[in-house]
Amino acid sequence: MLITAKKGRDGAVTITAAEDPLGGTNYQPMQVDRAVIVAGSAVLDSDVDTDDVDIIGNKITFKKGAFDLAQGEYCVDVIVYNTTYPNGKTIVGSGLENTLEMDFRIQPV
Repeated sequence: MLITAKKGRDGAVTITAAEDPLGGTNYQPMQVDRAVIVAGSAVLDSDVDTDDVDIIGNKITFKKGAFDLAQGEYCVDVIVYNTTYPNGKTIVGSGLENTLEMDFRIQPV
Protein backbone atom coordinates (compact mmCIF):
# COMPACT_ATOMS: atom_id res chain seq x y z
CA MET A 1 0.00 0.00 0.00
CA LEU A 2 1.30 3.48 -0.86
CA ILE A 3 0.26 6.52 1.15
CA THR A 4 1.13 10.19 0.79
CA ALA A 5 2.00 12.23 3.88
CA LYS A 6 2.50 15.96 4.19
CA LYS A 7 4.71 17.16 7.04
CA GLY A 8 2.74 18.84 9.81
CA ARG A 9 -0.67 17.80 8.48
CA ASP A 10 -3.24 15.81 10.46
CA GLY A 11 -4.09 13.07 7.94
CA ALA A 12 -4.12 9.69 9.65
CA VAL A 13 -3.80 6.00 8.80
CA THR A 14 -5.42 3.17 10.76
CA ILE A 15 -3.88 -0.31 10.87
CA THR A 16 -5.82 -3.29 12.24
CA ALA A 17 -3.64 -5.70 14.22
CA ALA A 18 -4.62 -9.34 13.66
CA GLU A 19 -2.87 -12.69 13.48
CA ASP A 20 -3.50 -16.41 13.18
CA PRO A 21 -1.72 -18.10 16.10
CA LEU A 22 -1.50 -21.28 14.01
CA GLY A 23 0.09 -19.50 11.04
CA GLY A 24 -2.86 -19.89 8.69
CA THR A 25 -5.44 -17.42 7.44
CA ASN A 26 -7.92 -17.58 10.34
CA TYR A 27 -7.01 -14.11 11.60
CA GLN A 28 -8.01 -13.03 15.09
CA PRO A 29 -7.73 -9.54 16.61
CA MET A 30 -4.46 -8.97 18.49
CA GLN A 31 -4.25 -7.32 21.86
CA VAL A 32 -2.21 -4.12 21.45
CA ASP A 33 -0.67 -2.54 24.57
CA ARG A 34 1.84 -0.37 22.73
CA ALA A 35 2.61 0.45 19.09
CA VAL A 36 5.75 1.84 17.50
CA ILE A 37 5.71 3.16 13.95
CA VAL A 38 9.08 3.59 12.22
CA ALA A 39 9.79 5.40 8.95
CA GLY A 40 13.44 5.92 8.05
CA SER A 41 15.11 7.25 11.19
CA ALA A 42 11.86 8.67 12.62
CA VAL A 43 9.83 6.90 15.30
CA LEU A 44 6.32 7.43 16.65
CA ASP A 45 5.69 5.57 19.93
CA SER A 46 2.22 5.29 21.46
CA ASP A 47 3.79 5.48 24.94
CA VAL A 48 5.49 8.81 24.12
CA ASP A 49 3.69 10.44 21.17
CA THR A 50 0.18 10.24 22.59
CA ASP A 51 -1.13 13.04 20.33
CA ASP A 52 0.15 11.27 17.21
CA VAL A 53 -0.56 7.56 17.90
CA ASP A 54 -3.83 6.18 19.23
CA ILE A 55 -4.79 2.60 20.09
CA ILE A 56 -8.40 1.51 20.38
CA GLY A 57 -8.77 -2.24 20.77
CA ASN A 58 -6.71 -3.75 17.96
CA LYS A 59 -6.75 -0.61 15.80
CA ILE A 60 -3.66 1.61 15.65
CA THR A 61 -4.10 5.10 14.21
CA PHE A 62 -1.15 7.40 13.53
CA LYS A 63 -0.79 10.86 12.03
CA LYS A 64 1.20 10.60 8.81
CA GLY A 65 2.51 14.16 8.98
CA ALA A 66 3.92 13.76 12.51
CA PHE A 67 7.20 12.22 11.33
CA ASP A 68 10.31 14.40 11.36
CA LEU A 69 11.70 13.34 7.98
CA ALA A 70 13.22 14.77 4.84
CA GLN A 71 11.10 14.64 1.71
CA GLY A 72 11.22 11.20 0.08
CA GLU A 73 9.82 7.68 0.02
CA TYR A 74 9.99 5.47 3.10
CA CYS A 75 9.03 1.95 4.10
CA VAL A 76 6.94 2.07 7.28
CA ASP A 77 7.22 -0.61 9.98
CA VAL A 78 4.43 -1.10 12.52
CA ILE A 79 5.52 -2.95 15.67
CA VAL A 80 3.03 -4.05 18.32
CA TYR A 81 3.72 -4.98 21.92
CA ASN A 82 1.57 -7.09 24.25
CA THR A 83 1.94 -9.88 26.80
CA THR A 84 2.60 -12.44 24.05
CA TYR A 85 5.17 -10.18 22.32
CA PRO A 86 6.86 -8.15 25.10
CA ASN A 87 9.80 -7.41 22.76
CA GLY A 88 7.47 -6.44 19.91
CA LYS A 89 6.22 -8.08 16.73
CA THR A 90 6.44 -6.32 13.36
CA ILE A 91 3.04 -6.73 11.70
CA VAL A 92 3.64 -4.36 8.76
CA GLY A 93 7.01 -3.80 7.13
CA SER A 94 9.59 -4.51 4.50
CA GLY A 95 9.76 -8.16 3.53
CA LEU A 96 6.43 -9.02 5.18
CA GLU A 97 3.10 -9.92 3.62
CA ASN A 98 1.76 -6.49 4.61
CA THR A 99 3.83 -3.49 3.53
CA LEU A 100 3.29 0.24 3.77
CA GLU A 101 5.22 2.73 1.64
CA MET A 102 5.00 6.42 2.42
CA ASP A 103 5.68 9.30 0.04
CA PHE A 104 6.61 12.03 2.56
CA ARG A 105 6.35 15.59 1.29
CA ILE A 106 7.42 18.91 2.71
CA GLN A 107 4.71 21.42 1.90
CA PRO A 108 5.03 25.21 1.97
CA VAL A 109 3.02 26.74 4.79
